Amino acid sequence: MFAVIKTGGKQYIVEPGKRVRVEKLEFQKDAEVIFDSVLVYDSPKGVVVGQPFVPGVFVRGKVTEQGKADKVIVFKYTSKKRTRKLKGHRQPFTEVEVVAIEEGAVPKTVVKSEKVVTAKLQTRTRAKTVKK
Repeated sequence: MFAVIKTGGKQYIVEPGKRVRVEKLEFQKDAEVIFDSVLVYDSPKGVVVGQPFVPGVFVRGKVTEQGKADKVIVFKYTSKKRTRKLKGHRQPFTEVEVVAIEEGAVPKTVVKSEKVVTAKLQTRTRAKTVKK
């Protein structure tokens, strides 16, 4: 049993009991997360492919860790001009343990991961509108 979910602009193959490192989500450790953007679902009846999402299927997870990935060094060097730049970057991540893949209505008591992101983006775009 597996599913393909979309979060943070990326797609992840998840199974119950598997840990997945996704893009940073604004949740505390041990918080419950629900991913309702399921693209593919392996049901007992067969594989279901969404258009773009599978209705009535969601993935329940638990946040196990918030952290930063290993440092990536970005070094730029131009020969004969004596210029060099050194930068480092550590990408923040959220580690989620997949508890279950469930069918049915998505619980309204738990904040959905994608809805939090879209709500923040909508408030930012409204704030940038110019008044005449």
